[in-house]
Amino acid sequence: MTTVPRSGQLDKRVTFRRCIDAAAGAFGIERSHADELRTWARKQNTSPSVYSSSVQTGDALTHEFTIRRRRSLRIGDGWEVVHGMAVYRVKRVLELAGGDYMLYQCEELGHGK
Repeated sequence: MTTVPRSGQLDKRVTFRRCIDAAAGAFGIERSHADELRTWARKQNTSPSVYSSSVQTGDALTHEFTIRRRRSLRIGDGWEVVHGMAVYRVKRVLELAGGDYMLYQCEELGHGK
């Protein structure tokens, strides 16, 4: 069961960003990002992941990020979380403590920009 963060547990600096895919050329896709939010979060591993040659296999929820709720942005599908060089795709969103905190369950995509 996921709990509300205690004092000092929002200790990872992360960036939430909305992904926008647009057609590029005949068959390409160009990805850009908008609505970035840089904030403090609690990061937790959720399950052991299966890796093959340094690449995660399967569609597992690998990490959870908990932040204070931001009413100005509706973070959900189509968003990514960046922590250091690692990028995670938001898969599920849950409210904690009556909506004061938000829990984002994510899948690790790997390292990138």
